[in-house]
Amino acid sequence: MKAFYGALALVLVVLFGCQKKEEHTQKPTQPQASESPAVKSEPIQAKKHAPVLFGEPIEPVMLELPTEALPIWREYADQKPTLVLFSVHPFLELIPEEVKGQAIALAKTGSPEEIHAKGSFFRPETLLLPTQTLSGALEAGWFSGIVWVYPSTVEKEQVTLDTFRRQVVDAGFLTQAEGDQLNLNKGVFSGTLRGVPFQAVHSSALPQFHGPVFAHFDLSYFSGLYKNEVATAVYDILYTAALGIFDARIPALGVTISYSTIEGAISLDSRFLASNLGELLRKPEMLDGDMPPAWKIRGEAMYGATMFQESKQREFFEKAVGLSPEDPTALYDLYRIQFEERKIKEALATLDKVVGRDPGYGYAYLDLAQVALRDNNPAVALELLEKAAAVFPENPFIDFQRAEILLFQDQKDQALKILNRLKELRWSRRFHIDVPQKLKELAVKALEQEGEGHR
Repeated sequence: MKAFYGALALVLVVLFGCQKKEEHTQKPTQPQASESPAVKSEPIQAKKHAPVLFGEPIEPVMLELPTEALPIWREYADQKPTLVLFSVHPFLELIPEEVKGQAIALAKTGSPEEIHAKGSFFRPETLLLPTQTLSGALEAGWFSGIVWVYPSTVEKEQVTLDTFRRQVVDAGFLTQAEGDQLNLNKGVFSGTLRGVPFQAVHSSALPQFHGPVFAHFDLSYFSGLYKNEVATAVYDILYTAALGIFDARIPALGVTISYSTIEGAISLDSRFLASNLGELLRKPEMLDGDMPPAWKIRGEAMYGATMFQESKQREFFEKAVGLSPEDPTALYDLYRIQFEERKIKEALATLDKVVGRDPGYGYAYLDLAQVALRDNNPAVALELLEKAAAVFPENPFIDFQRAEILLFQDQKDQALKILNRLKELRWSRRFHIDVPQKLKELAVKALEQEGEGHR
């Protein structure tokens, strides 16, 4: 399982075509009438003030994976908010029956540490995948409704009910009965999901909301709107999306944002967008003023890369580091340039600084390890995997790969130490049923090498 959005690549391809860039000018001072159906439930009195997204400051909770939002959402369960989900994937994959009880218990009562330890495929005791996050929350009964805002670069009139219904049912997000009762009106698919009102909303057809709402943004939302810096400049996407969300007047009790980059779901190259989104939510006045200098420079550098102006791109990235020497995003941009110029030692030193400031960028070590293996350089791959293991000690598959490389290099003693440690872990019988056998086979191979060495 390399990336947990893989299934959706085939599922929602019809949604991602070409879309005309919409113009937004100044924030309206009054709510605008919606041309699409609003959430129809009666307003519920919130127990605390709910700021309007991008109209009033709100502090988002930044998370690596969607599953890590569960303990945050749980805190608001007594208010039964509507969840507004901005994401390519709706996180609605069904939870397998054999682990369903345990997974729901994890969602309902698990600590953040327990959910971190069991809420990812890349853990030994996996109970809940990121793609099943919303299914877990619905089983727990926390939300009174779901509004999934899907990113699309086609006009809402081009999205058909039959195609959408077939795709979400085939993907397992909705049952056949739930899919059959969907209806479509001006870019909004409406129905019932797991017993609560459900809407799937085109990104240009946001309804009006009247309370209480909890919002979750996944970084994939912006990836779904992006083509390239010529057709869709990335900061134009961010600002246009933010202004459109402000127009919808969403009164959010809270906001969670998931990067979804640390396990390969979304490219590290776009990680900065989640951080910048968080900054806009904290400081909505930024939408009325000039873009921060570092953002302008990054946008110009990305445009330069698209136009094959490598020297200009490096110049802009170096300027960004000069403006914000502690900014991990600026340093990561510089690392990429250094690596592309084959200044490997310099690039790795920069990457170490990046990871020291934002461990989420540690996934780059895993990418580089694969590059080293393709270049037939297992010693370098091992060094990179050791760095990755230090950043992500909860991911046993990094050590699994280290053991395989060590065996390849005939370092059987070190490989056996790792394998014996991995064999002691409790592996999920649902998600990792084949792992214990693979570990056993590698251990046997290591012992055979040891026997050969004594002959």
